[in-house]
Amino acid sequence: MSSNGTYRHLNGNPIDDQELKLRLSAIKKIVVHHHRFKQLHEMIHNAHFLHEGVVILGDTGAGKTTLFKTYEAKFPRVQKVRMKNNFEVRYKSIPVLRVELDSNSSPLNVASKCWNEWEMQLTTEEQKNKKRLDLKQILLIQK
Repeated sequence: MSSNGTYRHLNGNPIDDQELKLRLSAIKKIVVHHHRFKQLHEMIHNAHFLHEGVVILGDTGAGKTTLFKTYEAKFPRVQKVRMKNNFEVRYKSIPVLRVELDSNSSPLNVASKCWNEWEMQLTTEEQKNKKRLDLKQILLIQK
C-alpha cells in the first residue's frame, strides 16, 4: 500500500502472498454498521452497565464475533494504580472480557473459560503475583 492509502496496480500480474495478505487484512477490518448492528450494540451496552446478561444467537458468519469484538474495542485495557494498606498496587483493568463458548457449555465450563481468558490477559509480572497468591491460598487451606 502506498502512503496515500492506495494499492499498487497489478497490471495483469499475479498477486504475491504478502500483497494478498495485506489486502485481505484491510478488507477484514471493514465493518458495515447496519441499523440492526447498532441496535445490538446498544443492547449489549445496556446489559453491560446494568450488570445483566445477554445472549446473542445466530448462524455462522452472521457477525456475532464481529459484534462483540467491536464492542470490546470501545473499552481498552489500561494499567491502573491504587493504594492498599499503604502500598501502591498496579493492575490491569479489563472492563470487557469476551469469551467464546461452545453451544453446549456447562456452567463449570463457562466459569473455567472465563477464568482462563482472564488469566491470559494478565502481564507476566501479574501472573507471577497471582500464582504466588494462589499458592498462599492453597497453603492456608491445607493448614
